[in-house]
Order: sequence, then structure tokens, then C-alpha cells
Amino acid sequence: MAQDENTAGIRWSSVASGLLSAAVVFGGLTWAAGPLAPELIQHDEAVPYRENAQGVREVSFAERLANRKPEVVILGSSVTACAIDPELLQERSGREVLDLTIAGGMSASWYLLTKNVIAKGAPKPKLVILGFRDVYLTVPDFRVEGRYKAMLDRYVDGPEPVLDRRAYLAKLGTAEYLLRRHWAPFQRRDVIRDRAEALAKTGLPSILLGRSEDQLRESVERVFAEENKMHPEVNSAEEKALASDLDRHFDFDEVLPKSFLPEIIKVAKENGIQLALVRMRPRRNAEPLERQLKYPSFFRELLPEYERKLDNYLEQQGVMLFDFTDDERIPLEWYARDDHLDFDFGRRGFTEILSEEMSATLKALD
Repeated sequence: MAQDENTAGIRWSSVASGLLSAAVVFGGLTWAAGPLAPELIQHDEAVPYRENAQGVREVSFAERLANRKPEVVILGSSVTACAIDPELLQERSGREVLDLTIAGGMSASWYLLTKNVIAKGAPKPKLVILGFRDVYLTVPDFRVEGRYKAMLDRYVDGPEPVLDRRAYLAKLGTAEYLLRRHWAPFQRRDVIRDRAEALAKTGLPSILLGRSEDQLRESVERVFAEENKMHPEVNSAEEKALASDLDRHFDFDEVLPKSFLPEIIKVAKENGIQLALVRMRPRRNAEPLERQLKYPSFFRELLPEYERKLDNYLEQQGVMLFDFTDDERIPLEWYARDDHLDFDFGRRGFTEILSEEMSATLKALD
């Protein structure tokens, strides 16, 4: 009996010792990592205005909105800007129309503009026309890095957890996201990992092998030099990864809850703004059938089902959709570059068609 009690006591002592050690390690890591960063993604402070190449101050979108007080606002990328002429649409509709399209902008910019600019208008616009193509409406991490991040940061207003989670941290699982958000060592794990790898690759080996870190680094670079790669295998792996990455964008049920689309719709509804989506006609659909077959097969095999589900979702949400995908009134001759219409006759022609299709909607804004 006494022996059993002693054994149990030893076991509990070992467990307590292990827990204490773990707590010490956990605490040490937390202390060493420093304070918890309030935001996982750092955004530059948005400047109230910027200057063009000639040093002339540009009026911000918020200022344009305040000055013009439009009833209709146009959102989208340069494809939309080359398709919808705001002055002509205003002339045809009798409504004040303001163009807030951004060249290169995609769903993250449309979300920020809707939430931080349009919804804060006084008065708020009655209608937002958002032009889009293919699956870009539900690809939240497209065009959010580099110069695009600098552009997005102009429209950030305080903490942006939805933007950060969906545009920059989309690949993190729930557990990993929570750890990164609430535990400093996990936030800085990339820095810690890089330092550890550098120590493992050069620091310790240089001591053990009696070679300098520069010599070891040169050896590693020689082994992994471009000319030593097995290019067919590398190309094959890259093509498979690209195909796999593209396929996921066409799974509407999977991508919808991770996209900005529900948030854009939510903000519009909460602010009494009617949202109208305009699906642009891509250049490939205006080309002869034999040339259409040269485009990637996912446009024929995956896109139709994606569009069917998107259409059903928008109908359920009470969002208007004007679909020009197969509209033969938009000929190949109207295109200038890729999916961009000619800025003169193509833009005018499409705006005439759009104003006709949206005439009832525009009249009902009263």
C-alpha cells in the first residue's frame, strides 16, 4: 500500500514538474517575443489626398462624393471604367452619376470603398453599380499585395479584421489564426523561423565544419542554382499547382463565405443602398467559336456552374444582376485590349445598352 502511494506520488510529481517546465517555456517564449501586436496586418495611414505626376493635388473619393452628392456610383476595375461612361449614363438617366472605379482594383477595394467611403456619404447614394468579370467577385486575395496594398491602405479606416482575415490571412486555419492573433510568439514565428533556419544552415555548420558562413552559403547556392534544376519536373509541378489553385476559385459554395461579396451586400443593405451587379462580356465570348476553344477549358467546364450558383445567390439576396456575358450587341470590334472596350465607341456603345437595360431601375430611384 505504501509502495503504491509512493509510486503515485512520484507520478504526480513528474506531471507537476512537466507542467511547470512547460509553463516556464511558454512564459519565456511569450516574454522573449515581446508585446502582442494589436493588428496582424499593418496598414499605412491613409493620406487624405495624393499628388499626380505633375505634383497637382488629386481630390479624394470621399471629397468627390461629398461635393457631387451622386445618386448613382460606379465601382469596378479599369474594365468597368472602359465600359461605362458616367457622363453619358447621367445624360441618359437624368441622375447624378459618379465614377469611383480603380484601375487594377478588385474585390478588396470594392469592399473598402463600399464600407468606408460610399456608406459614409451624406447623403448616401441610392444605387451602386459594380462591374465584374468571371470569378473575380469572390477571390478576396487577388491584387492585395505590393502596389495594390498601398492603394488599398488609402481606404482603410481603423482596424480592418474582415479585410485582414480574407485578403491576407485566408490560408490560415481557425486554430492557427487564433494563435497568431492572441499569442506573440506565433505572430512572430516567421521571423523566429528564419533566424533559426539561418542558424541551422550556416551558423552551426560553419562552427562544426570550420568554414565561414559565406563559404557555406555559396555552396548551397551552387547546389540549387537555376542551371541545376530539372526544368521539366519543375514546370510540371508548377502547372499542376496553378491548375489546382484555379479550380478552387470556381467552387462557389466554398469561396462565397470567404469572400467580400456577403460583406458588400450586408453594408449596402444596412445603409439602404441598392446594389446592382453588372457582369461584363469578356472578349473571348465575342470571338468566333474556333478561337473561343483556344482559351483554358475551365471557362467552359467550370464557369457556367459557378455563374448559375452566383445568380441564384444574388436573387436570394435581392441584388440586381445585369448579365452581358453572351450579349451579341457587344461585338469584337468594340474591344481594344484584352477585356477592355475601346474608350470611345466601345464605351459609348456599352453605356447606351446599359442605360436602356437599367432604365426601369434608374427611374425607380425616386
